[in-house]
Amino acid sequence: MRALAVESVKGNLRLSGYYACGQDGGVQLPREYVEDGVSNADLVLLVTTRPTTGNTLAWAVVCERDQWGRVIADAQLDETSKGKDDELEESFT
Repeated sequence: MRALAVESVKGNLRLSGYYACGQDGGVQLPREYVEDGVSNADLVLLVTTRPTTGNTLAWAVVCERDQWGRVIADAQLDETSKGKDDELEESFT
């Protein structure tokens, strides 16, 4: 049984001309994701840890959708490491 039924991207998953996603500078998109695309991927998930204010522990934002309205790029922020600014990119098929 398949948990997800996804119309797979044909060729590389190319993001639009934006080079960052999110607020306050957001998560930087690697230049090759925009220029060349990501092979064998249907979703690009960008994760960073940064300090937040107030009661905010984490947030997420949709960076880009495809022609069917499904999310193909997403950024998430987590406050697990105050003062750090680490980024991790993962592509999922």
